[in-house]
Amino acid sequence: MKFFYITLFFLIVSCSTTKKEYVCGDHPCIDKKEFNQYFSKNLIIEIKPQTNKKNKNINLVKLNTESSVEIKENKINSKKNDKIKAYEEKIRIKAEKKKLLQDRKIKEKEIKNKKKKKTKKKK
Repeated sequence: MKFFYITLFFLIVSCSTTKKEYVCGDHPCIDKKEFNQYFSKNLIIEIKPQTNKKNKNINLVKLNTESSVEIKENKINSKKNDKIKAYEEKIRIKAEKKKLLQDRKIKEKEIKNKKKKKTKKKK
């Protein structure tokens, strides 16, 4: 019975999906439509690697020379700074995606207008 539960657990864990972020050239893909368009032109799939926050460089000299109070203060400040940087990065990425979507919509409207003008001239 234990074997059954263990295999069931591994099946569930292995079948779970991970969040992937596809890269279209120099920026992350906005949506599936842009990803498919980029892939059809280049035939290359790029996936942005997930960063592991646990692996940080530890400076042993600072750990040995600073007092425990200073270390605690530095950890608190660095955590706050990391949260602020992460939040600012999210806001920047959202703004960039909105801008790219707006640019794409404008281009699509221009293409539609050109097609309408060509059809009117032919009549």
